[in-house]
Amino acid sequence: MDWADLAHAAVGFLAGGVFIAACSVVAEHFGPKVGGVVSGLPSTVAIALLVEALTASPSEAVHVASRVPDGLALNCLLLGTFARIASQGAVVAFAAAVGVWLVAALLLISHGHFSFGMGIGFLACALVAGWGIAGNVQGAGSTARPKMNAAALAYRVGAGGTVVATSILVAQMGGALAGGLAASFPAASVTTLAIVSRSMGAAFAGRMARPMMLSGALSILAFVAVVRLTFVSWGPWVGSLLGFAAAATVAWALITFGPFTTRPNSRHHRT
Repeated sequence: MDWADLAHAAVGFLAGGVFIAACSVVAEHFGPKVGGVVSGLPSTVAIALLVEALTASPSEAVHVASRVPDGLALNCLLLGTFARIASQGAVVAFAAAVGVWLVAALLLISHGHFSFGMGIGFLACALVAGWGIAGNVQGAGSTARPKMNAAALAYRVGAGGTVVATSILVAQMGGALAGGLAASFPAASVTTLAIVSRSMGAAFAGRMARPMMLSGALSILAFVAVVRLTFVSWGPWVGSLLGFAAAATVAWALITFGPFTTRPNSRHHRT
């Protein structure tokens, strides 16, 4: 482990923790539709690609970006499973979801990563499968917003950042199998759902899964597509900003026109 690895983990801890905490607050205040879409925006992926470009080279970051659709596909299966079983409680839902993800990840690692084009096809199939697995999530969860103070917010940042930083370190140091699994693990999605499950109930978090799934697939794919087009010619900073603009546009379209069923609530709309 060198200083670049530690710097990557430190950036992941801070940026990932802040992002996860912010997504949980957005979900609690604006409902699972908006919370799920925002949670699907590029976070750890963006950090990883930017750090790769700055510490290795932009062309190497573009190479790494070509593998992102594979991880997004695994995430669709995890989220679909979580949504389907969320009514049985958070522990059961997370155990089943991570179990499905682990089996799919091991199969992917044994097969080898797809090319970027094949990865998009794999992602499309997994998105359809995950969407179907999720079904119509039953239950609404809590409607009362939890009290938020500095200590509670710091806890969320610390918990989220620890999970993200740990996954980064294991990906860099864990060898072929553990490193490959850690690199694909959707740390931000799982931690956000865990925090929201604790504050609003597993059923509420389950209703975030479909918006998070679609947003994660489309907004991160848009980000990666821009990265592949701009990192080498325009540089990683400009490429990252343009990628975020593309991802934000996708997220706005999903919030405004997305295929999510909303039901009025006294505090907010739920999906």
